[in-house]
Amino acid sequence: MSVLIAAFFSDARAERKKTDNWFSSDKYKHFTVSAFYSAGTSIVANKHFDIEESASHTIGFSFTLSLGAAKEIADFHSRDGTASLKDLVWDLAGTLTGILAASLVL
Repeated sequence: MSVLIAAFFSDARAERKKTDNWFSSDKYKHFTVSAFYSAGTSIVANKHFDIEESASHTIGFSFTLSLGAAKEIADFHSRDGTASLKDLVWDLAGTLTGILAASLVL
């Protein structure tokens, strides 16, 4: 799974060096990965650990945004300093979309 995520984000640094647009393949990746993680975490917490729905959504939301923030902190401390507030906004949008999708399933 880690290799898949690393491959998914591998071109992000090269793309962001040029510009940090609001709409790009990098932002799409932030959105989709965040949606997938938040929905998946919420559903797993509810179905496999018998955590009630509202608490499972909180777990999915918190876990996913923590990952997004950790990635941006790592980007900030990288040699290129490629942290982006726009990436965090797309992480938030994806996270909320994933929680909405999970609420339709649960």
